[in-house]
Amino acid sequence: MVHIQKITPTMKETIRMFMCENWGSSLMVSRGKGHQLEELPGFVAFSNDRIIGIITYEVTGNMC
Repeated sequence: MVHIQKITPTMKETIRMFMCENWGSSLMVSRGKGHQLEELPGFVAFSNDRIIGIITYEVTGNMC
């Protein structure tokens, strides 16, 4: 079963490690701006207490 949970501050290091292991970095560039993904709000998908997906976002003005 998949469980979706809002990212909490205590998850930052776990998210950083997951991103580095799966994508080589927790830094993502979007629209010419760098984002440390573990610092952004978002949601984590778990299956059997293991992260299987992460979605993060940043709202600036009326853009997401």
